Amino acid sequence: MTTTARTADGDFVFRAERAWDDDARLADGAVARVVVLGDIHGRTPPLLEALAIAEAAGAGAVVQVGDFWLQDATWGRYRGRDAKVVRRAMAAPIPVVALDGNHEVWPSLTAYASRPDVQAARSAGRPLHLGGSLWWADRGSTWTWSGARCGALGGAVSPDRWMGDVAPLRWADAEAPTRGDADRICRNAAGGLDVLFCHDAPAGVRGLRSGLDYRPPAQIEAAADDVRRLLRDVVDRTGPRLVLHGHWHHPNREHLAGTDTEVIGLDHDGWPGSAAVLDLEALTATDPLRLSAVLVHPGGHLDAVAGGERVHDRGDAGEVERVGVRRPGAVELRSDAQALFGLVLGGHTGVGERLPWSLAHTPSHTRWEPIM
Repeated sequence: MTTTARTADGDFVFRAERAWDDDARLADGAVARVVVLGDIHGRTPPLLEALAIAEAAGAGAVVQVGDFWLQDATWGRYRGRDAKVVRRAMAAPIPVVALDGNHEVWPSLTAYASRPDVQAARSAGRPLHLGGSLWWADRGSTWTWSGARCGALGGAVSPDRWMGDVAPLRWADAEAPTRGDADRICRNAAGGLDVLFCHDAPAGVRGLRSGLDYRPPAQIEAAADDVRRLLRDVVDRTGPRLVLHGHWHHPNREHLAGTDTEVIGLDHDGWPGSAAVLDLEALTATDPLRLSAVLVHPGGHLDAVAGGERVHDRGDAGEVERVGVRRPGAVELRSDAQALFGLVLGGHTGVGERLPWSLAHTPSHTRWEPIM
């Protein structure tokens, strides 16, 4: 098992300590089901929920389709608390395979990919090891699970990279896939693909809708269109049965006109529709799923009850707790009278926040009712 130095933040770096083909957990016959997770933007709760779904579904891995916010201490602005999700993925009980999106810390990934040992590993065309259970499915990497030929082509154009407050956290020269990346995946998948994991969606998907409250500059829109055309070219050249992607922050499922390909788009940050279970033997996937509610509390003892059954493990004050909403009905959160807490759904926190839940509160009892 790979170890990552944890004695000081400055020691926390990606480490390629084994090759994909040497990990028995990733062998062709070892993974028959996969949980596919949408954008998480550095948030830990959606990853924990995906791992819980994987356990319940008997899935052997989680594939996250980009905007993981991959980073290590080689980045000059690194802060250990911002890499908590990376550490959690490294410590996961099953492999976590992350594509790159437009929201990654590219100085970390670029420095890692430039190392001679990593370049040698990349020549095999397989995802790259980052440490522990975490793998980076870099652009053009391919592999086989349960006979299904899988490939990854991450990256996208950031529509907000022109804004002054976020521009220092966007790297336009690295974030989008290139023609070279497209040619690499087609070479590595000379016999075609069964499943293509992307960050953006291929051109021709009609159900996409933008949730932006602004219009990006024309040159950014044009660059984004170029990426989608590039992805469509890869679909046409490799003929996957399924394409799963993120980036658009809403769930979508449709047949891609003129092809035999079904495209499944995932929501983000744990919102309903941000994960799906992929059966690699049947080459089918569930509709995008509702993730569980997640509870955060800065202090006090909490019990979570759904249908009379306790559904979460107690953690330290200030830690994130899972509240598994596995079936319709209410989730009751019992707490000390003075405990402070809020419901987190998709990374948004706040008691009484306008979320798709109603709230009834007494000093010792709170009840969240799903209303959608």
